[in-house]
Amino acid sequence: MHTDHLNSGDKKTLQQLFQHPTSQNVMFHDVVSLMKHLGTVEEENNGHLLLTVNGISQVLHRSQGKEISNVQEILDLRHFLQSAGHEEKAAANGPDLRLVVVINRKQGLVYRSEDKGSVPEHFEPYDPEGSLNRLIHTDGVDKASRAPENLAYYQAIAATLASAGEVLLVGNGTGSSCSATHFVDFLTSHYPEIASRVVGTVTLDIEALTEDEILQKARAFYVAYNASTVHDALAH
Repeated sequence: MHTDHLNSGDKKTLQQLFQHPTSQNVMFHDVVSLMKHLGTVEEENNGHLLLTVNGISQVLHRSQGKEISNVQEILDLRHFLQSAGHEEKAAANGPDLRLVVVINRKQGLVYRSEDKGSVPEHFEPYDPEGSLNRLIHTDGVDKASRAPENLAYYQAIAATLASAGEVLLVGNGTGSSCSATHFVDFLTSHYPEIASRVVGTVTLDIEALTEDEILQKARAFYVAYNASTVHDALAH
């Protein structure tokens, strides 16, 4: 799709929609302006907008604020544009980005390792937007009842994972008390695309282990995971 006819504002919005990590300050009216220049925008009876570009349509829910803060909705817009024939190169990271999330009832930490297909030799902290440093998980959360603080905590982690091609979760507890399981449930309900990139969960007594010991367990997972992936590929 040619975008030479777009003004500088529309081009900036387009770049934001394809930005990695996913931008959380995409303005609603800027997206509407972009879509009007790429195709058509029609308001439906319920107030939502029907976007059409090159014969492909997508519903844009009217934002309650000035910004589109829902990561999944930005991902949906990105895929809509791709389906309509627009493929924008990501500014950074991309589908080979592999992230490890260590999550418990107190905090969430994200680490980046080598690209997919390799056994990671080292991990480094990954929080490009600085959102995880500002949030602390509250106690007493369960699947049936989550406080707004917990939802914001999960949303911040999800936003950090939006650019990942592969995600490994490391959590405390077992069964219904497993923190990683709670987070997977949240991703499945609110960010299904990110949930589809979760390759496994590792349950550990996080508080009893050092950071190096936790990441060594993550590396051990990838040794087995990569071996099984190669075996499956050879079998076919």
